[in-house]
Amino acid sequence: MYLQRFLITLFAIICCSILTVAQQSNAIQDSVLQNTSSSSTLQLLKHDAKYTFKGVVHSFTRPLHWKGKDFTKFGILVGSTFALTTLDNETLRFFAKNTDDFPEPVRDFGWYFGSPQNYFIANAGLYGVGLFTKNEKLRKTSVLIISSSITNGFLQSLLKTGVG
Repeated sequence: MYLQRFLITLFAIICCSILTVAQQSNAIQDSVLQNTSSSSTLQLLKHDAKYTFKGVVHSFTRPLHWKGKDFTKFGILVGSTFALTTLDNETLRFFAKNTDDFPEPVRDFGWYFGSPQNYFIANAGLYGVGLFTKNEKLRKTSVLIISSSITNGFLQSLLKTGVG
């Protein structure tokens, strides 16, 4: 049992370390180039907030520009979602029955790293690094993540309330 926990933790640390080293090397190269920018941190923050808002508005207005194939894809998505909801209770029973057989470290890892507060903390950290190092790639990536998170959160709340 302890060996499984150790191996899973070691695997997660190695994966995170590889990703961090790759991102840091790109971030260092980009920040050297971007630090020559004369924009203040406050100006960059205002600029990014404006583009976050524009990204959210863009995502909500996209259906106004849909063509026939897009409506077909949407219909397939709604139909598939409805079909999968019929399996919801059965799936819940299956996972509840097999909870004890699944390794606890994997369950805990999924819960901790899948929780919204950790996701938002990680993204805020990513954006903060991009903002204070004036790294445009990190900032743009974070703005896209924030915009999609706002859109997704609103739609998810709306659908959960509407559908139950």
